[in-house]
Amino acid sequence: MVTKQRRCARSMLPVTSAVGFIFAITTFVCALVASPAFAIRLSGGNLLQSGGKVVVQEIRFPSRDIPEANTYQFIELPLTDYSDFTITSVLPDPTCTEKTHHFSLWLCTGGIRSKGIVTRSHGGRVKCNDMTMLVGFDNMDATAKPEKITFPGGFGKTIGPNYMFTHAMLELHVNAPVAEDTSGFIIEGVVGEANVQQVSTIILAPMVPFQLPPGRSSTSIHFAETLQVPTRIIFSHFHFHSRGVAIEFQVTSADGNEVYLSESYVRANNATNTVLYQGGLYIPSESRLNITCFYSTLGETGVVREGFESSDEMCNVFLIGSVDSCDPRSSLCSISTVYG
Repeated sequence: MVTKQRRCARSMLPVTSAVGFIFAITTFVCALVASPAFAIRLSGGNLLQSGGKVVVQEIRFPSRDIPEANTYQFIELPLTDYSDFTITSVLPDPTCTEKTHHFSLWLCTGGIRSKGIVTRSHGGRVKCNDMTMLVGFDNMDATAKPEKITFPGGFGKTIGPNYMFTHAMLELHVNAPVAEDTSGFIIEGVVGEANVQQVSTIILAPMVPFQLPPGRSSTSIHFAETLQVPTRIIFSHFHFHSRGVAIEFQVTSADGNEVYLSESYVRANNATNTVLYQGGLYIPSESRLNITCFYSTLGETGVVREGFESSDEMCNVFLIGSVDSCDPRSSLCSISTVYG
C-alpha cells in the first residue's frame, strides 16, 4: 500500500493504487487476539464472538480525473473474497471532501451489471440488482469531515457468495472538478459466521417532487410514511441542500397518541447530522414517520425545485436499522414503509 499526496484532501489517508481495469482492493487480516489495533470498535463496547478473523478492506474508484462539476460517477465492485463476511464499521474516504456533495455505498445482489465507471452529468442514478444503501457521506456545507460509522454491538451486515448481497456499488457526486480522485470506503468486519442483527438502510423522501417559492425567509414541506414491519433503529441521518435550515423528524403510534422518537436537526457548520441510538430503538409496525423540512429562499429569484443537482433541493431522512427474524441467505432484510 502506498500513500499519495491528495490535491485537496485535508488530511493524509492511505490509499491503494488501481489494480487491473476496474478496481483497487487491499485486505489486511489479523486474528482477534493478535493485534489490538485492528480490534472492532463497537459503540456497545462488545466484540463479535465469531471465532473468525478481523479484516479491514478498502474498496475504491481507480485513479482518474473528474473534469466537470455536478458529476455523478458509479462503479460496481466485488466487496469481499470471503464466503462469510460481516461488516461492522465503514469509514467513507472521499479524495476531496470539500468538493464532494455525497458519496454512497450500496449493496447489490446477483452479478455485476455495469462494467467499469459509469458517468452521469447533472444527476441520474445507475442501478444494480436489489440496490440497497448501506452507509454514506454528505457534505452540505463543504466543511464536514468523514466519520467512521460503527454499528453497535450485535448489529452488522453479512455478505458473500452464500448470501443475498454479493457485491457493492459506489456512487460519487462532486460539486466541482477533482484531479486524481480515488474515493473509497474503508470497511471493517469479521470473517466467519457472526450472530448479528442484519442492518438495512431506508431513505425517506417525498413521493411527489416539491417546489419552493422564491424570496421567503421561511418555507417548509411535510410528508409522512407508515412503517410496515417492526424495526430496531440504530442511526438516523438528515439531508438537504444549501437552502435547508432545519429538519424535524417524529415517530408516533398509528393514532398519534404515543411519541416513540422526536429529533430536530438545525444546520450549523461542522454539526453532525447523524444520531446514534445505543442498542437500537424499537419501533412497532404501523408507526407513523413524520418529516418536516424548513428552508430559506431569500435571494432566490425563481422557483427552487427538488432534484439531484447541487443547485436543487432535497428533504431526506436516512434510517439504519434491522428487522427481526431475518436470514441474510434468503432475505434482503429490508426495512419497508408505505408513503402517505
